[in-house]
Amino acid sequence: MNENLPVSSTIQVPRTIAPFITADPQHALPRMDRTLNAKQIIAAKPKALQDCLCERPASHIICKRCGYEFVGRLSKVCPEHPKKLPLMDHRECPNHYMNYKFVTIRRIICFVFFDLATNIGLLRDGGDSYNEELFIKRLKSENILSQFRFIITTRINLGTDYQVFPRIIGEVLTKYNIDELHFSLTQGVWKTDKWGIAPQPASPSGAQLYAWFSGIDGESSVDERWNYLLNSLNGIFCASLLEMNPTLTVIPKRSFRLRNSLKHKSNHSISSLRYGALSGETVCTENLTPWRKLLPCKQTGLSTLLNPVKFYESIFHSMSVNIYQICQGDKDNICEGRIRLELYLNMVSEFDLRFRSLDWSIKQIFDREIGSKCAIADSSTIIFERDRKSVSINEPSDIIEFGGRVFLLYDISALSKTFPFNLAAVYKRKLDLSRKRPETLMSIYSFLGGSNQQSGRVVSVIKNDQSFKQDVIYTHIIPWFMRVYFHTIRLNCFSIDQENVKKDGYIREHHFIPGKDRIRPFFIEYGLVLPSLSFCEFSFEFDKAFLRVSEYPPDANRGRYVPAASLSFMASDELWYTNITVHGDFLISALDEINGTQSSRCITIYGNALLVLLPVPDFSMPFNVICLVCTAIVMLFGPVHSLTTKIMIPLSRKDKDLAPVPPLRKLLLSIYKNSEIRLKRFVKREPKAAEMVVCAGSGLFTHFFLPAICLLEALPKIFLKVSETKIPHF
Repeated sequence: MNENLPVSSTIQVPRTIAPFITADPQHALPRMDRTLNAKQIIAAKPKALQDCLCERPASHIICKRCGYEFVGRLSKVCPEHPKKLPLMDHRECPNHYMNYKFVTIRRIICFVFFDLATNIGLLRDGGDSYNEELFIKRLKSENILSQFRFIITTRINLGTDYQVFPRIIGEVLTKYNIDELHFSLTQGVWKTDKWGIAPQPASPSGAQLYAWFSGIDGESSVDERWNYLLNSLNGIFCASLLEMNPTLTVIPKRSFRLRNSLKHKSNHSISSLRYGALSGETVCTENLTPWRKLLPCKQTGLSTLLNPVKFYESIFHSMSVNIYQICQGDKDNICEGRIRLELYLNMVSEFDLRFRSLDWSIKQIFDREIGSKCAIADSSTIIFERDRKSVSINEPSDIIEFGGRVFLLYDISALSKTFPFNLAAVYKRKLDLSRKRPETLMSIYSFLGGSNQQSGRVVSVIKNDQSFKQDVIYTHIIPWFMRVYFHTIRLNCFSIDQENVKKDGYIREHHFIPGKDRIRPFFIEYGLVLPSLSFCEFSFEFDKAFLRVSEYPPDANRGRYVPAASLSFMASDELWYTNITVHGDFLISALDEINGTQSSRCITIYGNALLVLLPVPDFSMPFNVICLVCTAIVMLFGPVHSLTTKIMIPLSRKDKDLAPVPPLRKLLLSIYKNSEIRLKRFVKREPKAAEMVVCAGSGLFTHFFLPAICLLEALPKIFLKVSETKIPHF
């Protein structure tokens, strides 16, 4: 009877199975706790349904998974054969509907938790890591320095799965085979003599970019990838970096060194390095917005303090992107390669001159407070270097003494109920501008000499106030329109204490690259030995080239920028502990060094950019010439056109009747003749009345028409007489 019913797979019928919706409760199956198939379920039905399924009403339907039958759904039933038994999907069955809905929700929740657990596991175990740090320090000039440092590390094989590391940066690194990259945008000049050594890695005014490319495809391939890299960063950060290539791109040999710590990548040639600088690049919110989008936490944590208004109100601000390949977990000569992305933002805030107050707070500096912590940050720390003993400040999480300095640490990630968080410091003293500040032991600044527009002289003054000599590498990029005479390079050193007393400073090694017009710049890279307690003048002469009209900027009279000169050297203990503003360097954060990690102490300081006035043509000359020519043409066009188009008929006494009669004279003569004819006709008709009209008409004719006709007849004679008159020569 029921043999033709298709047997479904064995299922486990739950205890809670029951008809939720049914029009015929007697057809509901009893509750079961055992495994059944379709035939067994049919056998458990009432006797009336076991005899013949075809007697079942057409509105009955059966679940093809559990065999549950209910009424209320129309179906077409074959009256002859039970094989046509109408079946429905188990998800439509009232016994399974709620269970299916709960199972679906449970599956979604499990999937979400599994995905979160997987991501957290990857973040903690070999995946991405994220740390953020804010260093606040009062400089010796009483200005406030704030340095944000956001550090992201990830596995070296990025693939297509990105978590915290920004995908757009990873794709650029992978596509162009970049081992290390440094990019910075800076507005203002870091005053080394007043503020101390700039936070490392330092950056000059404008835009700076240098990168190492892997591979041995040759310099042509590196130049091509360098060009593509400039275009990519130009679009990512909304900058104008295309002027770097090729007129401001060089290949240094001694100034920069690869900080790649991977052991299996030690075969890098110096030719894979490219360096470019653009001092005229300005920084605005169009650059800050894409830089901020690289952060994993944009509205929480320390990133909430990135206020563009306060950032661009500062007297100095700089943001940079630094990418390294590092070695982590070096055990048993096995190195795990990882990529380290460091995002820096430095700003120097002005002090209050009106009230001469030294008090400060996060709310005052950034006009914002920390509203919440970043959930995915491994650490979120604020470090304040205590500069006065008589200062009251929030209770820190930890106090560390390092290098004769006291650092107050605030662990933002450990805060729970203290948000919004505002760090504030109150001083008992007022601002004293007459107080003597300590000198910076190493500094550099440059200036231009010469007063004409044909040639000039560049002088860089380097000061070494240490008690021992210092080896430095002097680097300077000179644009091609300044034609440097390398034989005029001089190094003259003098004593700081005694006037006009020379000291023995000398050039240890030199490397220079001549420039080519519109192809490459001049490049100077000299190794110098600076005597102790001295200042040295490194100078050279140059000629100014003539530019094409299309090469002048819109503000041509302003001049052209020249990138700043730089000094690279290893810092001594004296300089490191007295003049360094922020601890840490390329691969070590300030918190790491305070906790005992040794830094490389390789320092680079930059001078100021130069502004060269080039020979500028008179751009108003074309305008003046056009105005003069147009005026002359307008004045001469009428007479010349008349002389060349009109028919000239000479006038003389013999053939004077051939001359054409002027229109006015012709009009007056016609009026006179018509009046005379009408007057004669009138006289013939009425002689008496005509006498009175003749008297009046004779007066009008005598006083008006006759003088006018005589004048018109005399004008040609007068002109002819004047033209025949000879002018005597004196």
